[in-house]
Amino acid sequence: ANKNSLKDNSLLAIRTLKPQTVSIANDNNSGILVIDNSQNSTLLPFNDQITKAEIVWALTVARRGFTYNSCDGIGEVFKSMFPDSKIAQQFNMQSKKISYVMSHGIGPYFHRELVKKIKSREKFVLCIDEQTNNQSKKQLDLLVKFWSNDDGLVVTRYYKSILLGHAQASVLQSAICDA
Repeated sequence: ANKNSLKDNSLLAIRTLKPQTVSIANDNNSGILVIDNSQNSTLLPFNDQITKAEIVWALTVARRGFTYNSCDGIGEVFKSMFPDSKIAQQFNMQSKKISYVMSHGIGPYFHRELVKKIKSREKFVLCIDEQTNNQSKKQLDLLVKFWSNDDGLVVTRYYKSILLGHAQASVLQSAICDA
């Protein structure tokens, strides 16, 4: 049940081991990432422990700004560092897997949280950056700026990217509002 909850992005909560509230996206030097399933304090089944380790690693990669390619071979590093750990022996994370975990696993959770924050604000700024991507297609990146009560400052967060052809305002409006 817990593994399915993580896959459904329904029970993921992030906290640090430091007592103060810390923003994951802004503070690269704080605390250790922990997945906290506060509704269930029982020991996870072994396969779920592996999934948890892989998710914690994925969150660390995102938080620290590591490249996805830096994950190639990381399982072998963990195996040699922790030869007595059964979890480390089964840990498997490569660049393609972490890309999938980020975009389809934990990404939707953080996007929903961002949408909740934006909806709870009276005002926010929508920033756009139009460029041609590496496939020679026009890409519009959307960012939002808003006051964060948690951080006590204005934060900028990635919202989404839209691949454009000849886009009219109505196409852009639906792409923004349907996210």
